[in-house]
Amino acid sequence: MILTGRIVLLITCSCVLQELLESVRESCSTVNTLPAGFVRDLIVQQVGTDVGNKTAAVNLSVATQLSDRVLDEVTDALQITVEKLVSSRLVIAIPGLKNQSRDPGLRNL
Repeated sequence: MILTGRIVLLITCSCVLQELLESVRESCSTVNTLPAGFVRDLIVQQVGTDVGNKTAAVNLSVATQLSDRVLDEVTDALQITVEKLVSSRLVIAIPGLKNQSRDPGLRNL
């Protein structure tokens, strides 16, 4: 009789544990499941951020190259102008210095 009671108790415990196990599995499956578009949205957001960062880097690179090119062209133009002035023996009047040009019309600048 004691043995039968233990078997019934074990069977009852086994059934209760089985039900508990199923209940825990159901609870975990709903908690562990990601929303339908979660992964897609996460990837799209990351790609969007990466594209934005790359675009900003390209814009900065283009702006740097453009400003360097403009500065080079202005420097070249100034150099050509200085060479023309020096070759024609024109002297640019600098405040506080006497104009030493050979052209009498430019001495009073």
